[in-house]
Amino acid sequence: MLAAVSANRAKMAEHGYRTVAELYLNDPAYREHRRNKDGSYISTVSRDMVEDEVHRIFASQREQGS
Repeated sequence: MLAAVSANRAKMAEHGYRTVAELYLNDPAYREHRRNKDGSYISTVSRDMVEDEVHRIFASQREQGS
């Protein structure tokens, strides 16, 4: 699981994805499935990655007056 977290973090940095959602929507590795299954932990991300995404979403909503 930790290897998948590291791989996803590296993929985000390499391709310039700002959030986990952008990674899941735009990276070809997630076209087939976006959930972990059968011992494959491809979609595992760390809590701090999710936390960062939430902060970005809330900041964007504040900028737009919500």
